[in-house]
Formats: sequence, C-alpha cells, structure tokens
Amino acid sequence: MKKKRLISLIAAVSLVFTGVTAYVPSGVYAEENVQMENLVQGKAAIASSTANGYGPEYAVDGVTSEAVQWNSADMKNWGAASGNSKDSEEQTAQWIQIDRGEDAEEEDISSIKLWYNVKVWPMEYEIYTADESTLTEGSTDVDLNNWTSLVSVSRPSANGQVANGEGQNIADTSANTDTITATSSPALASDKKLKRYVLMYIRKVNAQAVGNNVNLREIQIFSQNESADVNGTLAGRFFKGSGWTDHCRYRNSQGCECLCERQQPGECSQQ
Repeated sequence: MKKKRLISLIAAVSLVFTGVTAYVPSGVYAEENVQMENLVQGKAAIASSTANGYGPEYAVDGVTSEAVQWNSADMKNWGAASGNSKDSEEQTAQWIQIDRGEDAEEEDISSIKLWYNVKVWPMEYEIYTADESTLTEGSTDVDLNNWTSLVSVSRPSANGQVANGEGQNIADTSANTDTITATSSPALASDKKLKRYVLMYIRKVNAQAVGNNVNLREIQIFSQNESADVNGTLAGRFFKGSGWTDHCRYRNSQGCECLCERQQPGECSQQ
C-alpha cells in the first residue's frame, strides 16, 4: 500500500552535486516506500513431525535460494495419483508453529509468502495466529478453536509445481510460491493482526506428487514500515554520482535510505 504524504521543504532548495544544481519547490508530495520486515525469520519453530533430519527451523532460516526445507512425515500413502483421482482422499494433517517471542507485539500484515520444493506443496492449508499456545513438538491434538484464522487455501492437485485453483491468484508456478495479500484470492482476513504465535495447519499435500510428505522451504510474514522519499517533483529523477538517474530509491553502504536532498555524489547505490 502506498500513501501520499506532504513533505514540507524549504521553498527553494539548492542541491549541488559536482556543479549540478537542482531546484525543489516547497510542499513536495512524495509516495511512501513500503519497506517489508519478515516477522518470523529466525524465530523458534516446532512441528508435528520431521523427516530426513530437516526440522521446522529450516522454514524460518531466511534461505529461499536452496532446497533446504522443513520436511514433514508422510501425509498420504499412494505416491503420485493419476490426475485428480485422489484429491478427495483423507490425509494425515501436519503443522508448523512459530513463536515470535514473549515480547512480540501485534503487527499489521501486508503479505504472507510460502516457498515450496518441487511437487510436494500443500493442496489444503490454513494459517492462524494466537496470543497463547499449548502445542508441543510432535503433538497430534490441535484445537483450532483457540486460534484466529488469517487465511484458508483449498485447491486441486496438479502434476507439477504449485498451481492455482479456479478463481485463485496466489500461486506463482515458476517460482513455486504462494503470496497472500489483502487483495489476493484467497485473501488475508481483514482487520486481523499477527499475534505472538503463528500456526500453519496443512490438511493435504499435492495428491499428484510422488513424495508423500510436505516440504516447506520458507514461510515469510511481512509487515510494512513506511518511510517517505521525495519524488514526483523531479519526475522520478534523482542525482547519483556524476549525473541524474531515473531510479529514485537508494540505500547507502550502511543500508540506510538516501533521500534525494541529502545524497552526496557517489554515496548511494541502486536498491
């Protein structure tokens, strides 16, 4: 989400970079940049089961570029189904819980992104949040009435990487990810905040996968921290190094945001 914020500047500001001067009028309107923070990365995680030594900690380690993931125990016992013939068959549910810590504050959620491995992605799952949890590692007794639902997903199986069901738009098949937002289909529940505990409850893994367990490479839950950068007035052209650039968002070598009126020649690199 982007908002407009009125940034009060001096009526005439001279920006002098290697002999180049720019005029910035007062009352510049700037779009705010949304900087995303993953609220669950590196947090304590437990799960209903673990297979092949790949525990739930791998789903919150921040690594999405490698096929290192949480592996659950088997959810089905038939291997690869023919077409959608097994979609309605019952499976053994699995879950992963993340504890954000006792000092965790309630947070607005901008998006949830889930990363999978090959064909063993979840057909049916829900994501919940709660202030308290009595779940323990390996528990099979999960009372979902004690949890607040953030999203519920149900779709047919597919002979490939993750795919959308009819009317859905959360799956990116090429990336093998789901991204859920307030405007996606299915969408995040409105007016719900992220609490201390997060629970992903997986009812079914892709029935057409050869593997029988679910693989979750990473779960990312993002909040949004907004900070304003001046743009628009300069038609999105900010000074960088020895000339003007069409890119308007930069970070310096320390990772700090660079505002155009404060940049020094060569100080920033394109974000």
